[in-house]
Parts: sequence; C-alpha cells; structure tokens
Amino acid sequence: MGPRLLALAGLLARRYGPAAAARLARAARGWLADPANARARDELLGQLRGWASRASGAAAGAAALLAREIEVRRRRSVAAWEREVIARRMDLAGAAPGPAREAALSAYAEEAESAAAILAVSARPGEDLALVRAAVAAERGMLSGERIGRSERDRALRALDRALAACERAARR
Repeated sequence: MGPRLLALAGLLARRYGPAAAARLARAARGWLADPANARARDELLGQLRGWASRASGAAAGAAALLAREIEVRRRRSVAAWEREVIARRMDLAGAAPGPAREAALSAYAEEAESAAAILAVSARPGEDLALVRAAVAAERGMLSGERIGRSERDRALRALDRALAACERAARR
C-alpha cells in the first residue's frame, strides 16, 4: 500500500501543489509506521476521503480506492485477503502496458505479501495457514490463464511464494 499512497501523493503534487502532497505523505507515513494506531488511520482516511470528494480524475479514484482498502484492513481475514488478491490480479490483467501495468503488478505483489500480517495476529494460525495455502494454489492456477507476459507472471508467482513463506513463518510463531 505504501507505494500506491506515495504515487497518489506525487499525482496530487503535480495537480494541486507540494503542500497537498506533503499533508497526504505525512498522514501516510504516520499510518504506515503503525497501522494499529487508530488516530493515524483516521487521519489518513480523512485525507483520502477528502481527496476522493474534491479531486478529479485518477486522483479521486485512487484516493477512494485506497480509503476503501484501508477501511477493509481493519477487519482483515484470509477470505478478505483472497478477494483483494483476486481483484489485484484482475487489475493487472486489464492494465495498459507500461507504468500502469507496472503499478498494477506492484499492487498485486504487495497485496499477496500482506497475508503474513493476518497470520501474525490470527487466533487460529493453523487454520488460516491452510486457507492461505489453498488460496495461493488457486491463484497460481488463475495466473497461468491470465493475459499477462511471462516475466509479469514470474514476478507474480514469486510474490505468492514469498507470501506463503512469510505465512509459514508467522504461523510458527
């Protein structure tokens, strides 16, 4: 999520000036430093919702999407994680070649690798690990049929491998 927040800050800097970007970047850093901090989360959500309502074009859409994703993170489950990974895969397959495709691939990898955070706080890590394993196996199969390049597929598969390895470590805690 960090790279996408910074990308939005860059977009805001170009359209609305460096002060706007600095406010968002400050709120993002505060939340990223401690995602469990409700005050930092609320500050960032306020910034994103504000930009979603008053910005235009891609900036408004990105702000709204990021706000929704942060809201969902509060009550993350393996099922919610799996839905987000699927959504990011679909974004990747539909993205135009170039920077948009690269950003979509980064978002996919970031989302895939976020599974370990769910297992780190899970009350039932063994059960959740089994769910992650099944989701990763299914996702591997789905990636083989997507309209993406070989190097993109390889990078996505490596992200899934890293995610599963991190989940295995988190479940053993």
